[in-house]
Amino acid sequence: MGAKTELLVFADADIADALRRCEACDPAAAEALVRRLAPGWDVELADGEVLGEATYPPADTVYALSIPGLDLVCGLRFLRGGASSLPEHVLAEGVGRRVVYHRMHSGTDSVELALWDDEALVRAIGIDGVNGVVEDVGDPLPFEAPFWAGEHPHEPEKFIVDAGPSPFPTPFHPLDFGNEAVRALFGFIVEGRRLPGDVDPSTVHLQGFRVTDPEAPTLAERQARMRESAVPMTLTSYRMEKAPDGRILMIPGLSSTWPTTSDPGEPGTPPHHRRSRSVPSTASTPLIAGSARPMVRATPPNLVSYHGDCS
Repeated sequence: MGAKTELLVFADADIADALRRCEACDPAAAEALVRRLAPGWDVELADGEVLGEATYPPADTVYALSIPGLDLVCGLRFLRGGASSLPEHVLAEGVGRRVVYHRMHSGTDSVELALWDDEALVRAIGIDGVNGVVEDVGDPLPFEAPFWAGEHPHEPEKFIVDAGPSPFPTPFHPLDFGNEAVRALFGFIVEGRRLPGDVDPSTVHLQGFRVTDPEAPTLAERQARMRESAVPMTLTSYRMEKAPDGRILMIPGLSSTWPTTSDPGEPGTPPHHRRSRSVPSTASTPLIAGSARPMVRATPPNLVSYHGDCS
């Protein structure tokens, strides 16, 4: 799963109904909202985006919507605090309203959400893929019951040969829980198949803003620091072939030195560099995809890219 969210909503009534009725975003009202939530930060107008593509914006980007009865913000890197510890000026924005906070990241298999009614915390739950529940305040919301009852188990062995049992300490995948929370709280889903009653997030348009801390290093400065601190890495190419039993073989190919003078995210960098992920470069025999053999991060990290098809 690749679901990521940074969502904050202030609502006078049902959020899903407000999104269904949304016809257009008021750029001026959206900008005023962002400036109130990020005091002292530089705010500049930027391109907009639909809600379905805006739930986890790039660095320094915020998407916002302000319509009667609903204020919505995607991109919360300007916040100091979250979930049950939202800043006072953010909670003040929700006086007499419902405030819903949702953060989810597939890189850590983590999700945190909080629900406030008129500045009173009703529910806060935080889960990560290693430690399980890290915060649990208030009574579970109705959508949670089937998950805690074991009705949505994570069973990787159904899809991957020799995958073994679920690695998560919760009786479900945290991202499944987080995705269903988006549906229950906001009326749409981040990934998966929409149900007939779900809001279509591709029809809701948000205004974009570039929101930067004037005292922080610029994006270019941060990229330069990353390049300076980079260490030589090894890029190992693998080709994938289908074994007679249907499993996928990943066969090591040639290795090359990872360039330290180029940012992997910059234009012009080979696409397979940007898609690489870490595995040891010491493999000398075919790896079987889905096997129990651990794929651990080497130090310095060695990167692998895949070429070819599985036909």
